[in-house]
Amino acid sequence: MNTNPKPRSVEPAQQIRDLAEKGTERPKEFYKNAGATTTEATAALQSCWTNAFRGMQEYSGKLAEFAQDNTKAQLEFMQKLAGLRSPTEFFEVSTKHMQQQLERLTEQGKLLTALAQRVSLETAEPIKSGLAKAQEKAA
Repeated sequence: MNTNPKPRSVEPAQQIRDLAEKGTERPKEFYKNAGATTTEATAALQSCWTNAFRGMQEYSGKLAEFAQDNTKAQLEFMQKLAGLRSPTEFFEVSTKHMQQQLERLTEQGKLLTALAQRVSLETAEPIKSGLAKAQEKAA
């Protein structure tokens, strides 16, 4: 007779505990990674908004600068018109002013377009790099 009975209930209980611990490791790892990913995403969005705000300020400043230049050119044109003595002078001054204004507006449009493109790229860069990092981690 065997007087030393094996406690069989301990072995299955330990197995269940081991399985439970292993089962909780994955969710812990997931939440740890999710927290880090959320922090990175928040930093990317904050950088994105900062760049966008800075770009809007720069764009608004350029618009104000251009408005001031155009107003000044218009006032100079009006002063020239006030001193004209003949219809021929009027057509010469008007034609010259229109050419200058067209050149000025074309150049201003090019500058604003370049500025908007640069700001768009700078604004999108944090999101683009954040997505690239997320894809690297997922792979």
